[in-house]
Amino acid sequence: MGDAWDALIVVPEPPVPEPPRTVRKRKQTRRTRPDEVILREFRPMLHPLVAVVWVVVALGLFSTGSAYPLMPVWGLVAVFGGAAGAYLLRHADTAPAGRRHCVAASVAGLVLIVLDGLRPNVAPYNAWFVDAQGGPAAGLTFEDRIDYANAYMPLLAKAAMCGYFYLEDDIVAVGRDGINRDVRSGSQYFRVSTLAWFDGKTADLLVYAPGNVPTDPFADDPTATFGVYLTEHYVLVYSIGPDGEWQINPRKPVERESRNPKLELKEHLYDAVHGTVGRGDILKVYPLETEEGLSFFCDEVRQEFEAFGRGERIKVK
Repeated sequence: MGDAWDALIVVPEPPVPEPPRTVRKRKQTRRTRPDEVILREFRPMLHPLVAVVWVVVALGLFSTGSAYPLMPVWGLVAVFGGAAGAYLLRHADTAPAGRRHCVAASVAGLVLIVLDGLRPNVAPYNAWFVDAQGGPAAGLTFEDRIDYANAYMPLLAKAAMCGYFYLEDDIVAVGRDGINRDVRSGSQYFRVSTLAWFDGKTADLLVYAPGNVPTDPFADDPTATFGVYLTEHYVLVYSIGPDGEWQINPRKPVERESRNPKLELKEHLYDAVHGTVGRGDILKVYPLETEEGLSFFCDEVRQEFEAFGRGERIKVK
């Protein structure tokens, strides 16, 4: 039987060992201590309050153009929100951090308030915060701005005459009582004598709505309208002009008894001959009409303001 089993059983040959593979050594990192390892176990540790205060700062930073008056408001919210957040995180026992970020946001809010208060008169600042995001001046050439002023200054004179028919001297006002009440803080147009702001029943007597009047393309705020002043005999409508500085007194250009306002102010008026480098203010003077027939005229003026509100624009020939 032994020989028979040997014929059936085949013993495998012993395996031949393979040569060992060469293992490439990894380059050792310079950081060998555990406390030097970056992002070993990354976990977001900032408190959600940090994101909130920085969103407020961003809202202030992007409050440009017509939204510019909101910049100091957002700055104030950031100051108090950042200070409150820093205090709460300092005394909190929770893991999330962010006290320094809150302090930084509070400082950033303070910077926004200071910027609004100082209102630096530099081109990049005005281009971003004041002019870039809207207003009649956006996209207009110098000649277009002149044409715009020539087209719409008479409309404000008509509004003043119609208002004088019902309200007399109360049709013009300064500061919070005028329709430039909502211009940004520090604007030169806040204290300009202009059409008055009316609420309630009195507004029914007006041909204009306070939020629907042509704006001055040369103003330092895209929401500001032209100056309007009344004497005993004339309606004066005026603009700061291309140089951006008042030469006349925008609150009271002349005395109420003035018989020839344009002659009295001729040394302070803009001359179109000088173009973009010309100094002086743009002034238009119209006789103050008080006849009874003015009521029919005022109906037409009201329609002109309604057309302006619909987007129709006066074309200067």
